[in-house]
Amino acid sequence: MSTTSFFEELHSAYPINPLMPYERIICEAVVELQYPPKWKDQEASVYLAFIKTLNQGSGAGSAAMRVICELADKHRIAVDLFVFAIPNHARNSKLALKNSDLRKWYGRYGFIKDGVANMCRPVSTC
Repeated sequence: MSTTSFFEELHSAYPINPLMPYERIICEAVVELQYPPKWKDQEASVYLAFIKTLNQGSGAGSAAMRVICELADKHRIAVDLFVFAIPNHARNSKLALKNSDLRKWYGRYGFIKDGVANMCRPVSTC
């Protein structure tokens, strides 16, 4: 299994956001997944650019994260990300979550700290 097969399955199962073709809609959350940076093994991981929902606390982000993790496990690849809070425009540009809260949230899905603001979810050993 590989990053390529991960993206093939992702693209066949989840629709493109019609306004932003690099984004996918997974469980009512908008997600952008990318090939990893050039210095990483291109066939061993994906980069999660962001995951966002209109209604924080609705469970849509968690549902989308479970899909991403299950798909990564199936294709035996790691998931990398850079933790940063983005404004929730539906709530007067306040941050949806603080970075520390985001790290805890990602930690629930097996992500571990990998540098100052980076996190990685290693390949599952299941």
